[in-house]
Amino acid sequence: DAGAISYAVAYYAEPKLLFSVQPGSFYPAPKVTSAVIRLDVREKPSVTVPNGDEAAFFALIRAAFSQRRKTAANAIASGLGLPKDKVIAAIEAAGFDARIRPEALTLEDFAAVQRELK
Repeated sequence: DAGAISYAVAYYAEPKLLFSVQPGSFYPAPKVTSAVIRLDVREKPSVTVPNGDEAAFFALIRAAFSQRRKTAANAIASGLGLPKDKVIAAIEAAGFDARIRPEALTLEDFAAVQRELK
C-alpha cells in the first residue's frame, strides 16, 4: 500500500525491511504487525525532477494520493485545482492510460506527468 510518504522515502533513501515486530511486543498491542526498516540515504535523489522543482513534484504526488480509490487524473485535478482535461492530457502525453491509479505510477512516472503538466 504505497502512499505519498512511501514515494518521498524512495526519493531520498533506499529503504530495506529488516524484520517484522508482532503486535504482542507492544502495550497496548496494536491491531497491525509493525516493521523495522533501515533507510540508506542516497547521495542524490533517485529521480531527476523537472526544472528541479521538488515542491511541485511532491505537491503532485500528495494530490495523487489525497483521495484514495480515485484515478490519478481525478485526484490530481482536484488536489491541485487544475482542469481535469488538462491533467488527463498530461497523463496520456506521458504515455499512460487516463484511468491509471496513483499506486501504479513510479517516481519516474510522476516526473514524466509533471513534465507534461508544465
